[in-house]
Amino acid sequence: MLFPGLSSLFIEEIVAAGPALRITARSAAISAPCPRCGTESRRVHAWHARRLTDLPVGGRPAAIDLRIRRLRCTDVKCPQRTFREQIPALAGRYSRRTLRLAAHDRARRDRSGRTSRRRPAGHARRDGLPVEPAARTDGATTTGRPDTAGAQRRRRRAAPRAPLHDDGD
Repeated sequence: MLFPGLSSLFIEEIVAAGPALRITARSAAISAPCPRCGTESRRVHAWHARRLTDLPVGGRPAAIDLRIRRLRCTDVKCPQRTFREQIPALAGRYSRRTLRLAAHDRARRDRSGRTSRRRPAGHARRDGLPVEPAARTDGATTTGRPDTAGAQRRRRRAAPRAPLHDDGD
């Protein structure tokens, strides 16, 4: 299997977990620059796990379990003692989706004329991406039955309320 967007990684394992693919990978780089001073470091302080959602592979949703190194800055004058290595070709800092998936979603949103970040469920299912349930505003539930409990709550809120106690007047 080819993974063109993962060329900067060393793929350790690929597991077909039900309908999805789980890819375990780590950085292929030997060293990483300190974000504060720019000094290259190879000194590993710890390892951290990061999970990223990626584009489907062969019609199957894919997730990347990325092992990230926490490195120690070797410059004694640098105030940044440790830092996590970044893989800018794969994902931005703190993101949970790969750049490829984010670009795919942006392009689909631009083509559909939608300004919202939420993907239409039909497109996501067709692309093999996970679908999150959308909130209904028309009073119906996802089961197709009317939301009678919600309508009852709205009626109770709108009804005038009787005083809780009698003043004795």
